[in-house]
Amino acid sequence: MLFAAVEANLLRGCYANGNWLYLGGCLKEVEEDMDVLGDSAKTKRLIASIEHVVDAHGRTRVNGKVASERTFRLQMDVMKQFARTLHEKGYLLEDCRNLGEKHLNAVFDCWALEKKLATKTLQNQKSRVKQFVLWLGKPELARYVSRIEERYRGERPEGFRVRTVADRSKSERGAGLDLDKLYRAALAHDTRYAAMLMMQRAFGLRKKEVLLAKLRRADLGDKLQLVGSVTKNGRAREIKLDVGEYGKAQRKILDYAKSLIKQNESLAWPGLSLLQAERRYYACNNAIGLTKSVAGMTGHGLRAGYAEDVMLLAGLLPSSLGGTTEMRGDAQLVWSVKLKASEALGHSREVITHAYYGSDWSFAKAGELLGYRVGTPINGGGLAGEAQLWVSEKPEPIEGVIGQYTLTPVKAELAVLTIQLLEGGQETDRVSIGQFIERYPSAKEELVSRLGMINLCLELKR
Repeated sequence: MLFAAVEANLLRGCYANGNWLYLGGCLKEVEEDMDVLGDSAKTKRLIASIEHVVDAHGRTRVNGKVASERTFRLQMDVMKQFARTLHEKGYLLEDCRNLGEKHLNAVFDCWALEKKLATKTLQNQKSRVKQFVLWLGKPELARYVSRIEERYRGERPEGFRVRTVADRSKSERGAGLDLDKLYRAALAHDTRYAAMLMMQRAFGLRKKEVLLAKLRRADLGDKLQLVGSVTKNGRAREIKLDVGEYGKAQRKILDYAKSLIKQNESLAWPGLSLLQAERRYYACNNAIGLTKSVAGMTGHGLRAGYAEDVMLLAGLLPSSLGGTTEMRGDAQLVWSVKLKASEALGHSREVITHAYYGSDWSFAKAGELLGYRVGTPINGGGLAGEAQLWVSEKPEPIEGVIGQYTLTPVKAELAVLTIQLLEGGQETDRVSIGQFIERYPSAKEELVSRLGMINLCLELKR
């Protein structure tokens, strides 16, 4: 609380002659208030000069629009971290206006090589430092920041760039994670938290949205309405519940989440601020192992799973799951489904879905998952080699029946079938069911036999 009070006071002030002049009319030396941070007097003075610059420029975006409080705070936090790192490395600068290349090198060397910050973190730090030096009126130094990752080509050949096009599934499918087991672990730990994970997976919600949305008000029957105050960038949206078994599953999850809260409540734990709720959410993730290092995915991967579902329900296999442009055929259909997914996820452009599905023209066969093998390869029927049938969803064995499997009603709706053509054990092509029958009509009987192993009929899927 003391730290928050100090921060609030600093943000209300303006800098003059080494002091902070508070708008309330009270003058105080900056050292007085900064003692709680444990910084030296010189570090305090550098931070004070940084705050003066950020406070003067950080409330306005590059496009002239008002920056959110979160954006402002992130800029301030990164630059404070910059100041402390600089002084830790022995460069006791007291006025940010004197920043130069050697100071940038010292800080980024520490971040990139010593602390080995994640690529995404480094990308964010670089962007905010560059913006700060532009505010200082130093365009040449800003250009130097733009190229600074070249210093680390040997140690970090990937640079500070985050891949924005998926080359593999980011969902539980790619991580090989059992959703039912995940939900059971979450329920044993915290029921509200478990409902958050279910809502993220069933509706593609962001962490902030699942924490803040007042679900009893948002539930409009056939759709979930998210108001601008809970969404990213204030962009309100509606997420339609699907028809069929998938939609019934969405409805069950939504009703369960609503049963845990009162009329005007969200799923966030009562009495917590958004920041505190986010921290508790992350603590819950760590407690059940929903992390990149343990599970192979984070909570955001649940959102990716929903995005994949949108395509699978349309009978289309995403590139990240092994689908190819040629398999999907109708380009207009693919575009419309991707646009639908983009809007449901809170975006407005089809190209954004590349982060979830992969780019057709860049990663036509990016994913090598394809799903689960069904039976042994098909031979004969005019095939030069063999044809292996795959299904995107995991079939479950039928109790007491050897060699027979079935798909739950929801999985049956999601299931997309793929034929992998092989010669000498090597793939030569992959095609849809319809394309396979068109090419090899004599192999249809064998294909029907394989489908029977998972309780599917040929008419159910293309």
